[in-house]
Amino acid sequence: MSTSVPRLSKLAFVAVVLSAVAGCGDDDVAGAKIVALNVSATGPGVVTRSPDQGTYVAGTQVTLTAIAQPGNALTAWSGGLTGSQNPVTVTVDNDMSIVGTFSQAATLTVAKAGQIGGTVTGTGINCGADCSETVAGGPIVLTATPTQGATFGSWTGCDIVAAASCTVNMTSDRRVTATFSFEPTAPVTTVASTSSSGVYAVTAACIPNNCGNTIIVQEALTQAFTNPVQTSYTPVQQATVISMSNKIAGTYCYRAALIAPAWGNTSCVTVNPPNVAVLRVSNTSSYDLIDVRLNGTQRVEYPFAISPGQFADFIMPTTGPVPVVLGNGYYKADQSRELGFTLTGTENVTVGQTTTLTFANPSVGELVTGLTATRTFDGQYFNGSTLASHKQYRFTKATSDWQLYDTTAPCGSGISCTFAQVSSGTVQMTNWPRYAPSVSLQLSIGQPAVDFAFPFSTFVVPNGPVSWPKIQYVRQ
Repeated sequence: MSTSVPRLSKLAFVAVVLSAVAGCGDDDVAGAKIVALNVSATGPGVVTRSPDQGTYVAGTQVTLTAIAQPGNALTAWSGGLTGSQNPVTVTVDNDMSIVGTFSQAATLTVAKAGQIGGTVTGTGINCGADCSETVAGGPIVLTATPTQGATFGSWTGCDIVAAASCTVNMTSDRRVTATFSFEPTAPVTTVASTSSSGVYAVTAACIPNNCGNTIIVQEALTQAFTNPVQTSYTPVQQATVISMSNKIAGTYCYRAALIAPAWGNTSCVTVNPPNVAVLRVSNTSSYDLIDVRLNGTQRVEYPFAISPGQFADFIMPTTGPVPVVLGNGYYKADQSRELGFTLTGTENVTVGQTTTLTFANPSVGELVTGLTATRTFDGQYFNGSTLASHKQYRFTKATSDWQLYDTTAPCGSGISCTFAQVSSGTVQMTNWPRYAPSVSLQLSIGQPAVDFAFPFSTFVVPNGPVSWPKIQYVRQ
């Protein structure tokens, strides 16, 4: 059996084709609107687009990028786009034409000057961190904003200045400087109103970014601040806390400043301890007092010390003698003590009274003898022999006198040394600044000073003409 396949008539086929063609117009793809975007450039540069097509479905976002030739920059967009943002994304809803205009570029550089800063902002500038911008002409407006604690001072390099605003016409490379100044705001001082133990804390708080490098704190017995004790501190996180202890009965007033005499508020505390004796240890030496033993108990521990020119009060419960050991020097890296001099003795205290014990630099005689009656420093030198010759300085504490002895012949290795005096004199102090690693001494008038190195156990003296080796003398 054969089966026949129905055929469309020629008329029906033509109707189907015409129907299909009628659904495909020039402005629609599957029912979407098609639009055109024309992009061009004027001047030394080109404009690229992504996606790169001649026509787009309406609503498509297209990114335009202006690429200038070296030494040039995008000046502005025109046509269907304004401004100079680059790259820039546009939404193509209708047919559009956009032109990128290029011209010769110029660089604007912003600098800041002054003790404390701020920020300068403008087109492409956020200085801060971004302090330069390359543009193709036109005016740029900059604005200066000082940080807290600062004030804006002045502009240089502007075409138009209006307070903190600066306008620069970018016809060539330009440099603008904004100057800020420090406007110190005195720290706020706080302390408890009363203390029964003589222990309390003083807080000097400054506003953020306005602490400077130093906070100056004054302590006085009255709000008039007559004969105040003044101490400088390094600010710590905007709030410097100063611990006070062993304060005797009385009123203590405090105030602080970043730059004296621009003092802040006054805050006072009244100390009402029980009836006790007070031993005030005053340090007038050139080094920190780091060893303070009273009645056999260490009262100063790392990292605390009584600094040169300062004192500390210690409460004693009863009247009577107090065994005292005081030592100055340095704390080592391992927090142990490197002592220079030690004072040992007994101090009598009385309940209801303050007794002052002063630790001062030793006299030059005490310095070179280490507080003993006499002290010898020995030095070796060689004079054409394999055996050493020796010289010795012998110092006397009471008079600061010295005698220099020299061996009559090389000695050592079983050969005893015989000394003969060759000269004498009196040692003089030349210079002893605070925290000095060595003290300058003059052994003879007209001779160069010698450096007596902390902890004062060695010094070096020439052994004749400049070409001769020097002798290092070591304390015996």
